[in-house]
Amino acid sequence: MGLLSAMDAVMGMPMSSVLADIPVQQEIKEALLAQPGRFCSILEIAKNYEQGEWKQLSASPKLGRIPEEALPDLFVQALDWARQIVGFTH
Repeated sequence: MGLLSAMDAVMGMPMSSVLADIPVQQEIKEALLAQPGRFCSILEIAKNYEQGEWKQLSASPKLGRIPEEALPDLFVQALDWARQIVGFTH
């Protein structure tokens, strides 16, 4: 989701158009289109953390299921994973 979440801006087109031909789970498409679902809150937490939106982050109902002190490590793990996917190295 993270890798796809900014593709609308990168490609200059609506997210619905970006996702039209990409084979990803429906739940992931729904989250990227900001529709309620299993992954929407998780994507919201990730975006709020990445953008430093601390008030919105702490207000997220799903944050209660993720220990707040785990977020920095989870964020770094996600960045490392994304770098591996696109072929970047440290």
